[in-house]
Amino acid sequence: MTSLPPSLPSRFRPPGPEGPASPEVRRLGEALLRRDPLADAVVEAFATQPPGRGFALLEQGLAEGRDALPEAPKALLTLLDTLDQAPPWLDSARREAGAAALLRSGAAAGIVLGMKSLVLGYASPAGNKALMFSGQLQEKTPRRLAETSRFVQAVSQPGGMERYGQGLAITVKVRIMHAQVRRLIDRSGRWQPEAFGEPINQHDMLATVILFSAALVEGLRKLGYAVSAREADDISHLWREVGLRMGVEDALLPETHAKALSLAERIQAAQAPPDDDSRALVAALFSSRPHMARTPKEKKVAERRAGVMQALCRHLIGDRLADELGVVRNRWAGVTLAVKPALALAARVNRLPGVRQAAARAGNAYWTAAVAEVLGDAEAAFAPPESLRQGAA
Repeated sequence: MTSLPPSLPSRFRPPGPEGPASPEVRRLGEALLRRDPLADAVVEAFATQPPGRGFALLEQGLAEGRDALPEAPKALLTLLDTLDQAPPWLDSARREAGAAALLRSGAAAGIVLGMKSLVLGYASPAGNKALMFSGQLQEKTPRRLAETSRFVQAVSQPGGMERYGQGLAITVKVRIMHAQVRRLIDRSGRWQPEAFGEPINQHDMLATVILFSAALVEGLRKLGYAVSAREADDISHLWREVGLRMGVEDALLPETHAKALSLAERIQAAQAPPDDDSRALVAALFSSRPHMARTPKEKKVAERRAGVMQALCRHLIGDRLADELGVVRNRWAGVTLAVKPALALAARVNRLPGVRQAAARAGNAYWTAAVAEVLGDAEAAFAPPESLRQGAA
């Protein structure tokens, strides 16, 4: 068995009986060294345009197609061309079934997304570094949650991932936003590739896809909301396409829920325990709403809500990781005793033929309300940032 390349970043610490250089582990480690070359080329081309012009071209191309942009940068045209090409493995019926199952889960999925998927992402002491470069944790956390909610809502819509669907458009905007963050991090001169690998690399983008698919499904199940094996695979199929459109290499993406869980175990096993940045991100997740309350009454309600969410978070991620992240134990621990039977009933009812459409509408209404609670009537723009906050990270 060959050893791991010495060039791999120090963050990668694969243990276990497979050995550090099993093909699967080696593949994950090497993914830390790769970016998204096409998206990076797009943002480099945008940098030569007047401010805002590149993103406007992207939005036009997403809405109207590449023929509407005859003089656009070549990299952007190449990116748009890829959107017209369906991967050979894509089964649109399964993708739509996965989207429908996710949409029907509504508020339950919202809880798992915020209290498990995002928290597990924050727990990665190297994967969280690009996010820390943005700074302003208290102020930006609610907006980040709202934009994430809008992203999940959009990809879950019927036809959302079709060529001119909103889900596909937002996915591509997220891809370009990631590329712009990489560009800004490079220009900052403060990134440590020998420790972290490339910023927003293939490994970490793959991990995000798994957190939004397999980890979300397992979180729903832990809350009592049953997800069938077929539904779990269909949700993974949906996110396999989302991951591809977000810039993850096709060869890395798992074909099934079981394979996604296997990858998740390997990724988790090779990362270090949470660090201070992990704890700062999680603290901001729970304190941002009380921090932004405008009245004592609003603050009291926000603090009670944060307490309930902390209890649900501990249930979803386990006490050991919750302790490492500083998620406090509180008097709301018994809330899961009420939540689980209610969600178990909801899952059964939502599958009934006469209820499926109503459940999807209710789920959609939940996501719309979650976004509006923070953004009001404003749209989630997903525009690439122009700068990083000075002194961040």
